[in-house]
Amino acid sequence: LECCSRPRWAVMGLGEGNHKRQKGNNAGANRSMGPKDDFVPWHTMGVPKLDGDLQEKFANSNKPEGQKTTIMLRNIPNNYSQEELIDEVEGRGLTGTFDFLYLPIDTKTDKNVGYAFINFLSPIEADRCAEVFSNYRWSKHQSRKIA
Repeated sequence: LECCSRPRWAVMGLGEGNHKRQKGNNAGANRSMGPKDDFVPWHTMGVPKLDGDLQEKFANSNKPEGQKTTIMLRNIPNNYSQEELIDEVEGRGLTGTFDFLYLPIDTKTDKNVGYAFINFLSPIEADRCAEVFSNYRWSKHQSRKIA
């Protein structure tokens, strides 16, 4: 489709006036239904709720306890940025011990959602981080949250 000299909306058969997505309850009502009309974006669906305790569920996973390298930090104050969280983790003696840190950000508030995933280079460092941040009080943003 990209090599064609016609605009993409014309190639898709939408017609000149319908190449922009319409708003409202009747969006797309004046065009024929196609396979893309069944698509539902993931962000419009609710977050799935799991039954039971995940820690209990995965306690008996295939990986032995000492082999886990990724941890989830919870109860992070929402005002923390990724840079501040990295500084906090490195400030607790974990500099150079991890290769991946993911702190999801809420696009509506531009604040983090309260948890992060950190992958460490060795299971020993992951265990040490879990120990350091167990019942940890965050040093920035005057929060009462405890990790």
